Amino acid sequence: MKSDMEPSDVPLVLDDDVIMTSQPVPQPSKSYGPVVAATLWVYAGPCIFIVGMCGNILILAVMSQRRMRGTSTCVYLQSMAVADLCVLVSGMLTEWVEALFDVVFKELDERLCKLEKFMFYTSSDTSIWILVAFTVDRFIAVCFPLQHRRSCFSATSAKYYAVAASLTAVAKNLHVFWTRGAEFRLANGGGVEAEFELVSNCGRPTDEYRQFEFYVRPWIAFTLVFAVPFCVIVFCNIFIVRAMVG
Repeated sequence: MKSDMEPSDVPLVLDDDVIMTSQPVPQPSKSYGPVVAATLWVYAGPCIFIVGMCGNILILAVMSQRRMRGTSTCVYLQSMAVADLCVLVSGMLTEWVEALFDVVFKELDERLCKLEKFMFYTSSDTSIWILVAFTVDRFIAVCFPLQHRRSCFSATSAKYYAVAASLTAVAKNLHVFWTRGAEFRLANGGGVEAEFELVSNCGRPTDEYRQFEFYVRPWIAFTLVFAVPFCVIVFCNIFIVRAMVG
């Protein structure tokens, strides 16, 4: 009597809990996204880095000339160039070395982790808020030219605004020296003699810091680094375009 089951459909019972069939198990498809991203980063990263370094160094050279000095525009552009150079060195260069040579600087020592994170966060925040101040300065100069002649919009005042942006960024990111560092976990399940193993030199040392990094800091960064600067820059540029066109 012929069975209704083909041989390939007959289940193979290995034990009481595991039942397997001779049907081939479908394998998860390979994702090429990370490979493509790493390849682009390895080859495009140096181009972006070189262009950024050359561009910002040229800005510093041009703005250092005598005929360019004494204006708020010169101060803002020089300050942004310095901040952007720090962003390229502390952020882009380290990530490119990691992708190409598999050398993770922030994992070599927790002090390197804290320094790298602090420099990158602070320099990028400084650059963004100097750009905001520069945009507001251009907005006043175009839309209210008479008010722009006041001393609060002079080159000296621009230096104070740039320093204030830097100090504010430093205060905002000082938490990195406490909230980032060596992270450990129990290696033996928390027995009588608890042993810990290092998870990362650039982790979150405590549960409280982990909660802060995952649930509090992202909202602070979203508000102060994206939402508020974005709204101010868009608002000012809309009225600058209107004033120039009209």
